[in-house]
Amino acid sequence: MNPETDSVMDMRVLGTIIKEEIEDRFGYKKLNFDCPEFKDKMVSTKNVAWVIYGIL
Repeated sequence: MNPETDSVMDMRVLGTIIKEEIEDRFGYKKLNFDCPEFKDKMVSTKNVAWVIYGIL
């Protein structure tokens, strides 16, 4: 834990992880055609959130 921010993780690190693992992977793509995570799933808010949760 960071005593200055009372945070378990440095937010800059989290931002980098989100950019590399989520934004670069899914940004500006047709999820159901371009992303294998959605090959057999309907693209819905629930499924997108579940996939992102699994990655993080």
